[in-house]
Amino acid sequence: MYAAVTPIPAVASIDTLTYRLPERLEEKISVGMRVVVPLGRRRVTALVTSLPDSPPAGIDCRYIDSVLDSEVMVPPDLLGLASWIADYYLCRLGDALSIALGRGLTSQSRRMVTIADAGAARGSTQSAVISCLAGAGGTLDVAALRKKLPDVRVESSLRALEKAGAVVVEEILKPPEVREKLETVVELVSEDGADMEPLFARAPRRRELYEHLLSLPHRRCSLAGLSKLFPGPGPQLQALEEAGLLRRVRCEVYRDLAAHEESEEKPRLNHEQREAVEQVLPHLGRYRAFLLQGVTSSGKTEVYLRLIEEALEGGGSALVLVPEISLTHQVVARLTGRFGPTVAVLHSELGRGERWDQWRRIARGQARIAVGARSAVMAPLEKLALVVCDEEHDGAYKQEDGVRYNGRDLAVVRARRSSCPVVLASATPSIESWHNAACGRYQRLLLPQRATASPLPRVEVVDLRGRDISAMGGISEHLGK
Repeated sequence: MYAAVTPIPAVASIDTLTYRLPERLEEKISVGMRVVVPLGRRRVTALVTSLPDSPPAGIDCRYIDSVLDSEVMVPPDLLGLASWIADYYLCRLGDALSIALGRGLTSQSRRMVTIADAGAARGSTQSAVISCLAGAGGTLDVAALRKKLPDVRVESSLRALEKAGAVVVEEILKPPEVREKLETVVELVSEDGADMEPLFARAPRRRELYEHLLSLPHRRCSLAGLSKLFPGPGPQLQALEEAGLLRRVRCEVYRDLAAHEESEEKPRLNHEQREAVEQVLPHLGRYRAFLLQGVTSSGKTEVYLRLIEEALEGGGSALVLVPEISLTHQVVARLTGRFGPTVAVLHSELGRGERWDQWRRIARGQARIAVGARSAVMAPLEKLALVVCDEEHDGAYKQEDGVRYNGRDLAVVRARRSSCPVVLASATPSIESWHNAACGRYQRLLLPQRATASPLPRVEVVDLRGRDISAMGGISEHLGK
């Protein structure tokens, strides 16, 4: 059995490689999991993209080293989208996947050099390498050695030193920077009170701790939380554990981002909002693009909140994109106020551990709404039923370095590939979306009035032709009149 993989991050001139699966890993590997593979003298992280029955003709494949995941982290539809990105934006598949996964989930080996027999060094160059290693405590990685000795041909010197037995060079695999967060949880395993009185007769703190656990909904509590209520609980816990009443287990917990907002009351839709919702609802389950154009405070957000509600009730999930991280917090507050903990957040200001937790919540189906900036378009949502791109005209959707993609355009592509509607919302649509609506590719939904009674600001066009604008500081003298 074999596995086709793509290195993450991408390696120059390499897109896909094929490896043999060791027998011990055949039942543990699926498409969409991360693995560690040998690449030249290094070992790198790669993602399994397929499981072919045979290798390419004439190729003797090396074995995969290990599997990093116990579950699929990149579902097949997301792999398909990454392949589309690589083809359309002319980049490597590993670069496209890095948009989604980031850099904290990869591991690479380092070449470490250790002195074995300093006396075996010959010549000034080899002696310089030995002296540098000795100054670093006897061990240094090759990259650091190159920086310390820029005028020395380090690679050839190391080969000679290794052949002479002066040094040992080995590959050391660094673990991924992001790992699961674990905590100790205390849980009751028995509530049998037959012989418990002697246990509590002269131990009131033990009884109090036990009764506290008994009062909890799931009869369990984190050790950290328990220690705040009962300082120094070790002896009490040990006695209850020896009596077979409780156990301590290590459990994974997600890194907390923020408290969920209180649930908000749904406002009543006006006629235009209700009509916009009714235009989109029949298309849940098939692709259709909508341009939701509405003046400021016209209630565009409430329109797509109602659509998300319908998508969730139908068993689907929803993706909401915003152009700026600052807007993410505002939208998250509205979404969590309406939908609670089923909302996950993805943006670049999250710590690597926080992003990994949010990613897995989405991949495991624990979060059915993903909201974030442009890279969130690659969120691993299953049964995607609705895509929303808020402020679709904003230039922040364009990635300016690395893979130069447009998050708004990818939102449309993902909706089409997932057979679901996409709603592009803006008060001032981009010229591309305006043209697509004029040509009939997108369906225009209009919200011409504010959702509240507050009037729109007065707008006046001031003719500055023939006037010396620099003398006015670039600001019309009509300002404030």
